[in-house]
Amino acid sequence: MKTRGASSLQVAGLYLFMLLVICALAVAIGVPPSRLSAGLLVRQIAGLLNLTIFDASIPLWVSVIQVAGGVLIPMIIASMPVLRGSRITVREALNNYGVSRKTFGETFFESFLSRFRVFGDAFTLSLRNVFRNRARLSMTLGLLAAGGALFMTALNMSKAWDANLQKVYKYLHYDVEIRLNEPFRSDVLISRVHRIPGVKEVEAWGESPASLTQTGGYDIFPVYPDKGHGSSVIRALPGRTSMVSFPLMAGRWLNPGHGLNEVVLNQTALAQAPHLKVGEQVSLSVDGHPREWRIVGFAEDAGSPAAAYYVPFDSYARFTETEGLSNTLRISLASRDRGKLQSKVREIETAVEGSGASVSATIPIGLVRTAIGEHMKVLVTSLLAMALLMAAVGVLGLMSAMSTNVFERTRELGIMRAIGATPRTINVLVVVEGLITGVLSLPFAFGLSLLLSWRMGHLIGNMSFRVPLPLSISPLAIFVWVGLILLGSILATLYPAWRANCMTPRDALSYG
Repeated sequence: MKTRGASSLQVAGLYLFMLLVICALAVAIGVPPSRLSAGLLVRQIAGLLNLTIFDASIPLWVSVIQVAGGVLIPMIIASMPVLRGSRITVREALNNYGVSRKTFGETFFESFLSRFRVFGDAFTLSLRNVFRNRARLSMTLGLLAAGGALFMTALNMSKAWDANLQKVYKYLHYDVEIRLNEPFRSDVLISRVHRIPGVKEVEAWGESPASLTQTGGYDIFPVYPDKGHGSSVIRALPGRTSMVSFPLMAGRWLNPGHGLNEVVLNQTALAQAPHLKVGEQVSLSVDGHPREWRIVGFAEDAGSPAAAYYVPFDSYARFTETEGLSNTLRISLASRDRGKLQSKVREIETAVEGSGASVSATIPIGLVRTAIGEHMKVLVTSLLAMALLMAAVGVLGLMSAMSTNVFERTRELGIMRAIGATPRTINVLVVVEGLITGVLSLPFAFGLSLLLSWRMGHLIGNMSFRVPLPLSISPLAIFVWVGLILLGSILATLYPAWRANCMTPRDALSYG
């Protein structure tokens, strides 16, 4: 027993040490390209988001996790089969022919596979071989399903994001927003802009930084450097505005012309103060002056990165003492042709400044939509890169599994060659076996992609817009992945099929 135990430990130690060397080499080869890829990705993301990276160094703990993950995880996973294999007796090892001695067809499932004759005997034999080693099949299906799920999730998220982008044009009916440095006479501004050819409608709005009043504290106006994300603003709109038509999440919209201190909060404002309810009073501070407003509703404000509080223009004007003045214009054009938009924007800016007002910013709504879309490109590109890497690993895993299957069935294939099977028949058996494995992974990949798309839609939507993204299924993703998996399955079986035909019937029969 001691001798046998020592031998088992020696065998296990030999293979575990070999695995350790392989893992160490893999980490040594993989870490430098990963750092290079990370640097390229960071620069791309920084360019898309208009950020400057001052320190691109990678923390030490990241390298530690990479090394530990690349070495420990494979060692842990491989330890069980290595330990199990090291415990078999010499007799069991000598009698091992690579395949189970158990008769195929003893279970109901195996019996069903043996009777499955829809596509001929070759397909039935390939189908039986697929399920011969179910542990190996499970690992191969897991790799392929993970790659497919990530690939389809990336395109599903892109489609869901595009669906959310459509809300920008669906709920915002203006084309250009003009912000002024100081409030100016609304009637003069509207008159000057209305005279420009191609201008359909003009509305004078009011906008100011705002904050929820904190009892016994200071008023804080949060904002990121882009003056949009994380900000909190109060927006005053005319009684019957035609520039926005936000869907209500709760309550109602503002009553026009009543002069009441009513306020509608967008979803971002609600996320900052989730305790607020319709009918409650909220104190908003503008320029250090707080005022009470009654909440009448909550609206989904597409495209706004700020926590916005919508109030009637007349109430806002009395509160800020800016009756007849406005610091924001929202303008709708007769044509949304992007080719003519830039010249029209310059014409509008010239008219506004010609009236004596000072323009601080001009924001075309198309620019807002493009900026939001660019944010998603980062995520989609990253997910697609991960998906393609997972797909490549899955195809390599399938090739490895097929090679192992062929190796284990060397004697079986030799017998088939001896009784008349042609090289073409062997090729068909191996290729069909790989195709069946690839096709079996598709339902798992699709199901997992639905779960991931739903979960990531909630996560990304709530992070970006404080509302979940809709679950969208991309037919293109399904079509492309099916094509990739079929092509990959065929390519993965070419080498095993070639190897199966390299051995003569004599060499195959004498194997083992």
